[in-house]
Order: sequence, then structure tokens, then C-alpha cells
Amino acid sequence: MLFKWYRYLNAIHYMGYFNLVPSIGTSATDALQDLRVVGLLTEQECEQLQFSTAKLRDTLVCWLGQLWHEELERGWVQDLDSDVFMRKVCELRGVLAQLSDMQDLRISQMVRVMMVVVTNVLLGLALIGYPTKMYEQTTECFQFWPLVASYLYFICYRGMLHVMFILDKGPFYAKGDCVNVDALLISTERYLFLVFRSPFTQQKGQTISLELNQHISADDV
Repeated sequence: MLFKWYRYLNAIHYMGYFNLVPSIGTSATDALQDLRVVGLLTEQECEQLQFSTAKLRDTLVCWLGQLWHEELERGWVQDLDSDVFMRKVCELRGVLAQLSDMQDLRISQMVRVMMVVVTNVLLGLALIGYPTKMYEQTTECFQFWPLVASYLYFICYRGMLHVMFILDKGPFYAKGDCVNVDALLISTERYLFLVFRSPFTQQKGQTISLELNQHISADDV
């Protein structure tokens, strides 16, 4: 049963970046296939999730609630913890919804087009006007300062547009803010494994200590 908790929590974390990270993609079928290959979902679970491709994250979170009630009926968890657990599940759904809504928080296309048009017009006028404005009457055929000024002027404005386009793709874009999703997935998976294995590790340590004490007592006798 603990392994099912482990599988569902890691699957939810992975699907939290669905439609956001290019490496995960936008195909629900491919994402479910990836989870099935690594053993986080069974074949039967993938078939069930195929009927709710628009709400994959919500369905997995609902499975957590169902799993809690199953353990509650078996008496493996305390009824007093149900309120805390359900509140945490609701908070988890809220966090997943916030990640999903990141696609709707992008700059509108009208603003993008206006910024590009205005910037390009300004740069065109600058490239025409700067060389004539800074022209010097010399015998040299190469005008150094007008060339440098026009280049820097162009780089500053076009560079800011380029930065805007990259950041608009989201923090999970590799060339932007570069939030390392792989590191987040691996560290979370490792943490969950340690949390679920800690009771067994403590029990094993207590067993070894008990056997050692019995062995010492036998030697003393």
C-alpha cells in the first residue's frame, strides 16, 4: 500500500508540469506512457486515465483521497488525521491549478505585436538618423562613432525584445529562467522514498540493537 502512495505522489508531481515543460510534452497519451514505463502507473490505471485526459491531475489527486479512505476503513490510519489530510489534498489541487493557469498569464498577442512594431519603427528611424546626425566632416571613409552608436542602440532594444520573447515561454523553458524540472522530480522522488522507508529502517535498527543486546547478555552469562 505504501508503494501505491509513492507511485501516485510521484505521478502527480510529474503531471504537474504537463503542458508546461517541453520535455514532458503536450500529449496526454505520451505522458501516461512515460509513467507506465517507469512503473509509476499500471496498465489498468493508464486505461482509466485515458477517459479523463483533460483532468489528469485532478483524477490522480482524487485517487489519493480514495486511497486514504481505503486505509481508513482498514484501520491503518487514524480518523483524527482525516481533516488535516483532506485540507492538504485541497491545497495540492490549488497548487496544481496555479501551475496549469500559467499558460493563461502570458502577455496578450496584441501587446506583443504593438511592442514589436513600435520598436522596429523606432530602430529603423534610428538607423537612418544616427549616421547623418553624428556624421563628421573628415577625409576618412569610415565613420566609427556613428557605427558604434547605431549598433548599441539597436542591440539594446532588440535585446530587450528577445528577452521578453524568451521569458514569455515560462520559467521552465531551458533558455529562460531555467527551472530544472529534472532536479525537482529526482529530489522529490528521493525524499518520498526516504519518508516511506524510514519506519522500516528504524524497525531494522531496533531489531539489530535488540539482537546485539541479547548477544552481549548471553556472553556475560
